[in-house]
Amino acid sequence: MKPDYPTYYLRKDFRDKLELYVNQFIASSNELFKDEFDRVEQFVRNAHADQSTRDDHNLRRTALEKYYLELLSFGIYDRLNREAFNKTQETVIIMPNCLTLHTDNCIRTDDTHGNICELCISECQANEITQLAMSYDATAVFSKKSLGDQIEYWVKKKRDVGIIGVACIPMLTSGMRRASEYNIPTRGVLLNMTGCDHWNNNEFASSFSFEWLTEILKEKYDS
Repeated sequence: MKPDYPTYYLRKDFRDKLELYVNQFIASSNELFKDEFDRVEQFVRNAHADQSTRDDHNLRRTALEKYYLELLSFGIYDRLNREAFNKTQETVIIMPNCLTLHTDNCIRTDDTHGNICELCISECQANEITQLAMSYDATAVFSKKSLGDQIEYWVKKKRDVGIIGVACIPMLTSGMRRASEYNIPTRGVLLNMTGCDHWNNNEFASSFSFEWLTEILKEKYDS
């Protein structure tokens, strides 16, 4: 007799279906994103060969399949959170330090819960994000390593708040999972490329789609 299961029930052929699903997912991802991720596997091989004492080996050795998994997770989180995010009263944008121009002239507040760009260099992406946020009466802050504490602070300060994260694939998906623990609807904008020292010997400013971020804010406030 089949039990009265509450949500799902794995049949005898489930493992075969799962294997097929995973294989098809990886194959379709390889084909669909072959231009975007064409350098990942060589980077991972080099990262495995690196026997230095750096503390970010695990991140640098992220397998291509893990990129696909995190990318899919991001897309699903973003879709599930969309309606709830648009209904929140306030918005906090959390952006990475790697978007800055890495100059000695960078001026920002020294805040435990997220430094704020002081708009010192007009062509800096952090400046652009901060000014865009201001135009929608939103708040833009730099991310902190203690992301959970940062999210908790803004939840208490803003109450009815939605978060937009700007980050690389692994960091953004991880952050969205963390925000879900606080029941905070979070959307995201992925970096087009990463310029931080996790991935480069010589840092440069990471890039992202300003249009993508603008579209999220317009959808929430202008529709």
